[in-house]
Amino acid sequence: MTNLLYSKRYSLINALKAVVASAIAYLVGHLLGEWLNVGQMYAWIVITVLVVMSSQPNLGGALEKAKMRFLGTLIGSICSIIVILIFPEMSMVQLILGLGIIAIGVFTATNSSKYTYAGVLGSVTVAIILFSSDVSLATACYRTLEVLIGITIAIIVNRYFFPIHAYKRINQSFCDTVNCIASLNNRLFAGGDYDDVLVEIFSHFSKQIALQKEIMHEKPNIDLKVLKVTTRHLRQLYRYTSVIYDYIETYPEKREKFQQNPAFKALYDEINHTFKVMSISFKKNVFDQGEYQKIITKLEELLKEFSQSMSIQSELRHASVVMFSFKKLIDTVQMIEENHNLLS
Repeated sequence: MTNLLYSKRYSLINALKAVVASAIAYLVGHLLGEWLNVGQMYAWIVITVLVVMSSQPNLGGALEKAKMRFLGTLIGSICSIIVILIFPEMSMVQLILGLGIIAIGVFTATNSSKYTYAGVLGSVTVAIILFSSDVSLATACYRTLEVLIGITIAIIVNRYFFPIHAYKRINQSFCDTVNCIASLNNRLFAGGDYDDVLVEIFSHFSKQIALQKEIMHEKPNIDLKVLKVTTRHLRQLYRYTSVIYDYIETYPEKREKFQQNPAFKALYDEINHTFKVMSISFKKNVFDQGEYQKIITKLEELLKEFSQSMSIQSELRHASVVMFSFKKLIDTVQMIEENHNLLS
């Protein structure tokens, strides 16, 4: 239970932040509504807070998309006000034009990754203003104010109340990726399908690309090239591990031979140990150069012993692809350590 809660800690923190932001939004909206004599002004402020905070928990992502949310709200408000000023008391025309503006907003949201949030918030703002029971210039101004207040509250809470940093989450994603690769390696002698591991690994690769973009808004001076190289090296680590797995899966008659080969088993166990050490290194964001040098030296010695055993065992002489993959895997482990120490 504790491990499950720890693995979901960012979601739990974001849920708590959403509750706090919603409470602040309700209080601000209630007081502002009484002051301006506007009923239930808090409603759209709270709704905006929930829309904003549910879509992006990381500080970097929130800052990046805040501009687009403000932009979408302003454009939606301006378009709605223009419609109200040109076609007052013409509800049918306002409805038709409102639907047209919403269509443009949704089209923008689905066809441009950069302006997705601008399109969404612009469409929501138009719907709030033009589809309300009281379509007027005053209503348009109040609704715009409510949405902007909601966005501001969400950003402030995201920034100062238990902020979730993308640059911290990316190391956890690196750690989880190594654990997935280790899980695949642990299945080597069991065999079978590994689609579940594959899906999880590639979800982490996609997450890392998104986190790298968000980190630019949190730490502009950080060298993103190092993080991108780490992702590329982890893809290589997965690739060589899967090649070894697929080879043994393709030739099941050799699985028992490999399993009974002491040199292969020793190399296999040391690689599993290496994955554990690497996972902890990413989690702590500390790579001990001396420790990794010992690991690399031992892996190279075990690889040499395995190579000699292949020459003796005729059944394994043609498994050069396994030898190549082990060699590249060891090289990749060394590159990951060297690259991450550049970041440190």
